[in-house]
Amino acid sequence: METTARGDLAKIFRLHRRTLVLCIALVGAYNITDYIVLSYMPTYLSDEMHYSETHGLLILVATMVALMLIIDQVGRLSDRFGRKPVLVTGMLGFFVLSAPAFLLVRQGSLLAVFAGMLILGLSLVCLLGTMSAALPAMFPTSVRYGSLSVGYNLSASCSAAPRLWSSPP
Repeated sequence: METTARGDLAKIFRLHRRTLVLCIALVGAYNITDYIVLSYMPTYLSDEMHYSETHGLLILVATMVALMLIIDQVGRLSDRFGRKPVLVTGMLGFFVLSAPAFLLVRQGSLLAVFAGMLILGLSLVCLLGTMSAALPAMFPTSVRYGSLSVGYNLSASCSAAPRLWSSPP
């Protein structure tokens, strides 16, 4: 039986709408967390905290090295306890701990800034360590790639739009 791209797309929206919305939300949470840690924080450190750009980027690199050292353990936690608890921990951690992390960063000392960045990074690594396995597993094989493509790109477009509108020309 031959199918069309339009028919497959209609099938995704008709039969897998709820899962597609969940995929969009998960990717959106990941994109927001990723943007704040990797893009916004170095700019915040240089523009608001008056760190040199090099200094802010070095703190980011140190944070990312720390996260690289523990991402395996996050994967193991995901295998042991399931993807959902690790994803929820990352999202709730980001939601609850963002304000305290920024308060630490505002302290200005190297240790406080690194601790604040690490708190935000730990939430990010919970998403990174599970997302690549969780997203494809949400959809049945027959629509997996199409559904994931649609969900990921819709979410990326929606989470990028406010940044584009708010940036100066």
